[in-house]
Amino acid sequence: MTSRLTEWDEDDVSVIPATSNRWDKVVILKHMFTLEELEEDEDLVEDIEEDTREECSKFGEVENVVLFDAEPEGVITVRFANSTAAKACIKKMDGRAYERRYLEAKMANGTERFQKRGKAQKE
Repeated sequence: MTSRLTEWDEDDVSVIPATSNRWDKVVILKHMFTLEELEEDEDLVEDIEEDTREECSKFGEVENVVLFDAEPEGVITVRFANSTAAKACIKKMDGRAYERRYLEAKMANGTERFQKRGKAQKE
């Protein structure tokens, strides 16, 4: 019985290395656009999403790109297939100049709540 109890101690979860979570694959990019730019050109949303996907694909497989068109900070999120690609993206994009703005790139933590306009609002 004592040997069984000591075997259980070896399964202590506090010594198991932390695994990746779903947020360590999501990068938040800020200052990618202004709301004024989006108002001036209705096709710009798709162009920016496409350009972002193309640029971020250099770091690894991109699973999803979402542009939040109601965010004054010009927010886009990029979900990568793995955290290594996400980290490479942050390293390269954070502080990078884009359209006379400096980008901010950081890892999502799951608490962010960004806004998108509904289709009815756009029309």
